[in-house]
Amino acid sequence: MFERRTVHLLAGPFIFFSVWYLLSSPFGTTQAAAIATACWMALWWVLRPIHLSVTAFLPIIINASLGLVPMTLVISQYFSEIVILLIGSDLI
Repeated sequence: MFERRTVHLLAGPFIFFSVWYLLSSPFGTTQAAAIATACWMALWWVLRPIHLSVTAFLPIIINASLGLVPMTLVISQYFSEIVILLIGSDLI
């Protein structure tokens, strides 16, 4: 049978598409996809089938695939001056 890690890994996309499908009619596809992305990330943060840093990049991957908002808005949240400062201080 499947390992527990494999089941946890596959649960993320499953919850994403389930939430997206269920919330598409009341919220619209863009809002439903944003909520589904948050659910996928929360599930992987709790279950940890992959490293947390990979989970943090899910919004970039999903937004690039679905085109929810302009990519400059998403990328700017990851590479603001404060984030670069914290990464630099962490490396030192």
